[in-house]
Amino acid sequence: MAKMREFLFWNESGQEEKTEQMSLTKAVKSIQTKFKDKIVGVEYISKKGKKIVSSIQLPLGRKKKLGR
Repeated sequence: MAKMREFLFWNESGQEEKTEQMSLTKAVKSIQTKFKDKIVGVEYISKKGKKIVSSIQLPLGRKKKLGR
């Protein structure tokens, strides 16, 4: 079975959120309703064991079609 990873998200105002998911995409989708910012920082350990610190642009996911 796949390994659960721990992701730490934060924004510039100091709000932090920790979640445990299987992938970065699932982790971002689970926390994006809690942050009202456009960009949040993320820190996690990759599959190969490297520590990754990056920033993610929110919202992530499918855009809804308009006008139909």
